[in-house]
Amino acid sequence: MIHTLRLSEIASTLSARLIGGDSEFSNVCTDSREIQPGDLYVALIGQKFDGHNYVSDALKAGAVAVVVSLDWNPDVLPDSPVLKVRDTQIAYGEIARYVRHGFDGNLIALTGSCGKTSTKEIIATLLSLNGNVLATKKNLNNTIGVPKTLIELTKDHSFAVVEMGANAPGEIKLSVDFAEPNISMLLNASEAHTLGFGGLSGVRNAKSEIFSNLKPGQLAVLNIDDPGFEFFKKKVPAGVQVKTFGLNSSADVTAKHIILSSGKGSKFTLDIVGQMQEIELSLPGKHQILNFLAGALVAYECGCSLQQIADGAKKLKQVSGRLAPVQVSDDFVIYDDSYNASPASMKAGIDLLSSLSGKKLAILGDMAELGEESNSLHQEILDYASENLDAVWVVGEIFTGLAIKNNVEHFENKSEIVQRLTVFSKNKGVALLKGSRSMAMETILSDFNKLNNNDNLERVAP
Repeated sequence: MIHTLRLSEIASTLSARLIGGDSEFSNVCTDSREIQPGDLYVALIGQKFDGHNYVSDALKAGAVAVVVSLDWNPDVLPDSPVLKVRDTQIAYGEIARYVRHGFDGNLIALTGSCGKTSTKEIIATLLSLNGNVLATKKNLNNTIGVPKTLIELTKDHSFAVVEMGANAPGEIKLSVDFAEPNISMLLNASEAHTLGFGGLSGVRNAKSEIFSNLKPGQLAVLNIDDPGFEFFKKKVPAGVQVKTFGLNSSADVTAKHIILSSGKGSKFTLDIVGQMQEIELSLPGKHQILNFLAGALVAYECGCSLQQIADGAKKLKQVSGRLAPVQVSDDFVIYDDSYNASPASMKAGIDLLSSLSGKKLAILGDMAELGEESNSLHQEILDYASENLDAVWVVGEIFTGLAIKNNVEHFENKSEIVQRLTVFSKNKGVALLKGSRSMAMETILSDFNKLNNNDNLERVAP
């Protein structure tokens, strides 16, 4: 945290009732198993857990005090101080916002249907050439993960890059209320996880919440190529600056003279408001150029020079599970994009494969949470893959049902795919491994590893 806090210091902020004496705390933790001496424990309540059941464990582990709900009434109150609040999750976010108020560097919030994590890593890498950066770890991008990130801010940080996702309307709004960014970015909005939003229009509304907390003079960053661009532009509050990125020549930040290098990145001329810089991008796929343009815009606005941006482009590494190339033999590469899937990210992976040489295989698992349009969107991807690649294998209830009708090869389980992949990988070529998180497509790669005694598969530096 920025500095040590006292319970009395935050009690009024949380509208909390303080029971017991005052106390200092140096960190905030929501998992009793991770408590360190001096921590404040917040008892969160989820669908499958209640943190109040672990208050005693947290105190035994060294928590100096606990934050609990008003209706928590144990038989015996602990000796340590207790803060009672109406909602422990909101209180957790408000503590994070209090910590954030002690940070005077640039705080960047970003969201999108796909590309969030890759772009977050791009921004963090570029900004690290100009100062210390705090960035969201792993997939901690929900209304609990965002406060967890904010609480890690210290006086040594110059920048914070906070990724924000949502499963329902209002969640991004809550996250930006906690984070109070001065730069907010919306990468794109597509048919991803539409089940909780009522279709694409609902997704667009939810994603546009990223701008809701911006103040006049602060910055909104938009993808000029996204079909929802005009809608998003209208969602930006009055007085907030709007800057754009994209391949459209009218964007504030764009790329010219693009040369894609077969699976190994790209070269292009970066145009930032008329200033030119040659870029060698070490990330494969045209979609990564867009992600880089977004990152370059933010880095430039935060004081990075064009040369620093160019230097950073060479240092970028593919995020594991997100189109990360894995060399399984001298002649065969598997692009591991197993972390999650949406129609847009499926097409991006297929586009990358189609630009490469050798036999091209897509191994696709079902895409989750697409609502009423699920079947039609799966059919669209099936058609797109079949038109652009040499072979398409599918697994999962939705894809399998469509594959039977379309004469596409389908598998009852992933172990069958592993066996066939062992044979297919004898060819010179590439494969894409892609599916929603619930499909756990990464197990195909790990099982392939074991079957072929490839304990140390090389993750290729593009």
